[in-house]
Amino acid sequence: MALFSIDKDSNHFGQKYIMTKSVENKSKKGVITVANKSITKSYDKIHTLGKGAWGKVVKARNSQTGTIKAIKVQKIDTDKKDSAELEVDIQREASVGIHLGYTESLFFQPSKKRESLTKAIMVNEFCPGMNMDELIKERKYSGQEFLVIMRGMFQEIYRLHQAGVIHGDVKPANFIANKDLTVKAVDYGFAARDGVDSLETRGTPRYSAQELLNGRPISQSADIYSTGIIALAGLGLVREEPVVLSGKSIVRLLPNQENMEKNLAKVCPHLNAKQIDVLTNLLKKMTKQSLSLRLKPDEFSEMLETYDKEILKIPPVPAVVKNVAVMINDLIVMLEDRIKVAKPLEKEAIEKALGMHEEYTAVHLKQPKTLCALKAKIAQANENTCQDFNFARQIMGDLRDIISEKIPANKFTAPTITRILDTLIRLINRFLPVKPWAHLSVEGSVSVAQEEVEKKIQNNFQS
Repeated sequence: MALFSIDKDSNHFGQKYIMTKSVENKSKKGVITVANKSITKSYDKIHTLGKGAWGKVVKARNSQTGTIKAIKVQKIDTDKKDSAELEVDIQREASVGIHLGYTESLFFQPSKKRESLTKAIMVNEFCPGMNMDELIKERKYSGQEFLVIMRGMFQEIYRLHQAGVIHGDVKPANFIANKDLTVKAVDYGFAARDGVDSLETRGTPRYSAQELLNGRPISQSADIYSTGIIALAGLGLVREEPVVLSGKSIVRLLPNQENMEKNLAKVCPHLNAKQIDVLTNLLKKMTKQSLSLRLKPDEFSEMLETYDKEILKIPPVPAVVKNVAVMINDLIVMLEDRIKVAKPLEKEAIEKALGMHEEYTAVHLKQPKTLCALKAKIAQANENTCQDFNFARQIMGDLRDIISEKIPANKFTAPTITRILDTLIRLINRFLPVKPWAHLSVEGSVSVAQEEVEKKIQNNFQS
């Protein structure tokens, strides 16, 4: 049985238990407490992120650690015939989320008011930013910016597939784009681990591949199709087609093949003819209606390499991560040299910038505020993470923030200053754009980053 249904609260096709709209309400008082035989945690509610007939999701702060989480609360009523199926679905969602490092824990708490009622409380990672459904509707981005967002979205789908996960409901609302244009896939209510969970047909028909509408199981190939449709939607290159599903009339998005190259050139005027041709062919292949002609999962890695080389014009992601690591290490060496001859106040300022005596918790490493913390974050990253486009963008943003805000205004000197300056200037030219959200040109962002770093070095490190 296909799991295509209408959410009555949003007139949206999809699973009725999934959040369909992200909203922020005023802060509400209250505490969520979860417990089992070995764990007791409490969370202070900040505000509601979304709610519907299925339950709600709230943004909350862990009372003990201060970390922010997105907590999904659903009610299971054993008096209803679908309660057992709902509990299985919730457990599957949590299992996938835990496998991906997105879900921290799942608790079932009996209600004190009704014996037949149980609350399922799922503690998930909180992902700041805007969901891509709202982002695409507002269209407050340039073509260049969206190409970076697309790359982050492609990376997330590749990450899931490499982990053996099929998302099953790839749509704009299930991607969060942060202000630095990093992207995070969320909401695993339809997801499944290949070879572990049921692959029964499900999804959101508006973005679904044709084979799903025909009743075929969810697959990585169907995920790729939906990802391509989202990319085309963000570029304004889709058309609507009415279809009838289970007796209900819906609208499905399809690639707008007519004059695609010409229209793409208008949206992305900075791309040359060769780049337009490469990007057009890539998007067409991702959104082929025929499974045999569509971009295959084992071709996805090569596609990402082509995208980086031909569209974004950047080095391979591992090289970018390595370059950032070299730059950070050089900065640390330079500052450590200066500590040896620094006066007390200057020494204190340098140590604060370095963060030499910090204990690096998960919170420190997620958003490092010092050079040593950032160095530790990169050192602890595994091979897959160092190949992740979103990770590369994160550490570049971290580095820029530390250079701009945390390195004090004292003038430092070091014997290696000439070599360091040359290294920094050379490496910065090879980096990914750090904040194209604020600076619309991708190449311009590199220039802005270079100017900032050079200015900071001249002001702070030259004698």
